[in-house]
Amino acid sequence: MLRRMRTKRLKKPDSDAPTKMPGSCTVCGKTIKVRSRGKIVDGYYFGKIPLYRKSELEKMRHGGIRKSKIGSIQIDVYKYDPTPYKHVEYWECLACYHGQRTPLRNVSALRKRVK
Repeated sequence: MLRRMRTKRLKKPDSDAPTKMPGSCTVCGKTIKVRSRGKIVDGYYFGKIPLYRKSELEKMRHGGIRKSKIGSIQIDVYKYDPTPYKHVEYWECLACYHGQRTPLRNVSALRKRVK
């Protein structure tokens, strides 16, 4: 008689365990965790921000401006597009996203106390 061979099933990674720590909050510096399946736990990701050198920005300003039309609106557009030397990921924790740790919220609280 032939017996059927049993194979061991691999356990799926626990979705509750944070596996990656992509970085920290750009505003306050708190660490942000990402679960094993890619779900962000403690914050929000807004994408990558390009960083430019001052020389590239000067080239852009000296390049001149041209008029561009979007629908019925006319805007000024720089002719030279600067090249970034680095991209930085922008993350915010839940408290900073909801405005609990930002300097703007503190200023408005101070204004309320003065009045």
